[in-house]
Amino acid sequence: MRKFLIFPIIVVLALTFLSVSAVLAQNSTSTDEATLDENVTAEDLDITDPKILPDSPWYGLKKLWENIQEIFTFNPLENAKLQLQRANQRILEAQKLAEKTGNDEAFGRVIENYQRQIEKIEKRLDKLVQKRDAKVDKFIDKFAEYQIKHRKILEKLEEIKPDLADEIEAIKDSNLEKLSKVLSAEDKARIEEIINTALENIPGSNLKNLKNLEILEALEEKVPEQAKEAIRQAQANALKRFKQDLTNIPDSSRSEEVEQYIKKIKGDKGKMREIIKQLGDLKNLADDEADNQDNDSDEAADDDTSADNDNANTNTNTESQD
Repeated sequence: MRKFLIFPIIVVLALTFLSVSAVLAQNSTSTDEATLDENVTAEDLDITDPKILPDSPWYGLKKLWENIQEIFTFNPLENAKLQLQRANQRILEAQKLAEKTGNDEAFGRVIENYQRQIEKIEKRLDKLVQKRDAKVDKFIDKFAEYQIKHRKILEKLEEIKPDLADEIEAIKDSNLEKLSKVLSAEDKARIEEIINTALENIPGSNLKNLKNLEILEALEEKVPEQAKEAIRQAQANALKRFKQDLTNIPDSSRSEEVEQYIKKIKGDKGKMREIIKQLGDLKNLADDEADNQDNDSDEAADDDTSADNDNANTNTNTESQD
């Protein structure tokens, strides 16, 4: 009799263990994806990892050498590139300093220097765009890409330095306004190109475009009316990529994995949930994607048929004239 009682207990315990393991694995996956999507490295910013930080006695010499480099760089575009490199160094130094020590004074100085570099770039761009060429366009592409990456670092700093959250939020807003100003000088097609190029150069998980969409929605709120349509088109492109990426996650765990990701990732969680609502039922995404592809194929076939009919009509008319 005891054997009959023990067996069901073992089965229940095994099922419970498997269930808990599955939930833990899912949470771990979401955490890994969130960490991957919000971490920005020196390599991501095309700089070497800063070793001398603002709390080092050698930091003054480092800054002196940077100033000498800037003074003897006479080409305006090359000078702007140096300033963008400095901005990348300062924002990463701020993160490393915040993670290493509670030295608020040194942190405040490096963040202030970061802001000055961004302001210099903004003023430099006002002149550079008047002499537009491919090199300037490439610089603007990089500026937009780095601004998105800087925002992720600033969001991490808000968590590390909660007492300075308001000041950091103000920097995030200021950066978006500066990016908005740069984009507003471009036409619709160019704005889309800048945003799409920036997003393509941001690595991450299958869920990275959800974070990118949240940033684009924040940007849309800052740009003037004439630029909003281009930002919305960039959002539509990102939403389509996000939907395709979601199909790589199993139907059964997709909704829960997305929700866990939203809980873990830094940023406006309300905006992210609104974006998810636009997609409807997450479990049927594969079917929706297949339907969309079928519709695209049908439209292409209709276009081909229409073109064939037009050619046939043209040939008939030509023969009649002969």
